[in-house]
Amino acid sequence: MTPRFPDGFTVLDGRCQWRGPGEGGIVKEDSKVLVIAMPDEPHRRARLDEIATAYKRRFRQNRWRASRPVASNNPSSKRG
Repeated sequence: MTPRFPDGFTVLDGRCQWRGPGEGGIVKEDSKVLVIAMPDEPHRRARLDEIATAYKRRFRQNRWRASRPVASNNPSSKRG
């Protein structure tokens, strides 16, 4: 993670539950939430895609969600 996002990121512990289509009961498991605050630029979004691909391959999972950029109301985050 650090080589792709050297400006920093946050990892939060979580607890999730889900049930896939056609599956029986609900599955509960520990999870991690990755938060990255960054400018919305194509090369930076590509880094997110690289991480998602590597995660899916390594853990053989298709349950990955990468949220896309949101607007910031923080005046200090605006570039002039």
